[in-house]
Amino acid sequence: MSSEFEAAGQADFEEYAALLKRFDTAMLTTQGPDGHFHSRPMALQEKRPGEAIWFATLSGSDKCRDIEHAPKVALSFHGGSHDADYLSISGHAAIVNDRAKIREMWDASWRPWFPEGPEQKDIVLIQVIPEHVEWVKPEGGKLRVLASMLKRTVTGSREPPDSKKSLDVN
Repeated sequence: MSSEFEAAGQADFEEYAALLKRFDTAMLTTQGPDGHFHSRPMALQEKRPGEAIWFATLSGSDKCRDIEHAPKVALSFHGGSHDADYLSISGHAAIVNDRAKIREMWDASWRPWFPEGPEQKDIVLIQVIPEHVEWVKPEGGKLRVLASMLKRTVTGSREPPDSKKSLDVN
């Protein structure tokens, strides 16, 4: 591999890592046995770019059944109305019932969902191993996006969309 390619890959990885660190919630999309896709917001429990992304849930949940049926999942992130950046990750998920890992990751903020604490029998972790990442960070951010929308409304002309970046991470 050329050093130019490695440098470009490292710069993209660092941009992806910085973007991932900004988010606390992901939309987890799974495919159910019925063939339909199901998305739901999930609080990120641990995120280390280039490594697994972790979530906590109940073992009997639909998302666990979906993952057991079809482990390929998607995660999407968007900052909402204050941010034009977005991030999309596709990868493989696994249900992890490792009591030591659950205790290691336990946070008091989980208590509303898991009132018995880290020893609650039906807590499991969802581990997502990212394989492919895509993101857009529009030049000029939200202000430029709003200006582009206004220009299109007034003049009817359309600016080309910002380029999407992608990275294979595993």
